Amino acid sequence: MNIIVSVNQEAINIDYSDDGKGLDEETLSKIFDPFYTTCRNLGNTGLGMHIVFNLITQLLNGKIQCQSTLGKGLTCHISLPLNLIADDQKTVALTVQWTPLSRQLSQILRYNSVGYL
Repeated sequence: MNIIVSVNQEAINIDYSDDGKGLDEETLSKIFDPFYTTCRNLGNTGLGMHIVFNLITQLLNGKIQCQSTLGKGLTCHISLPLNLIADDQKTVALTVQWTPLSRQLSQILRYNSVGYL
């Protein structure tokens, strides 16, 4: 599993990838549908990615896109705007603080009204 976080002038971008078994086209097209699961017999409800989608798009005003090829894993790209407008119309800002660490810059992402991410 790989997770890469990058920041530009407008957004925080999170790229997730794994080398799992991947998804076929039908499963990928339904990945965000509520109650869709290929493993109901194992007790799964099919709500995990639906909840992720709603948190990213509704609460954080972001975007998520997933791609997969059967046998080659899954990749997801998440983009979150640096300035969010909450339901109560107060601006919530995601800030990036740069600190040197082992001759490199490390990113500490802070969500101003909640605490550390």
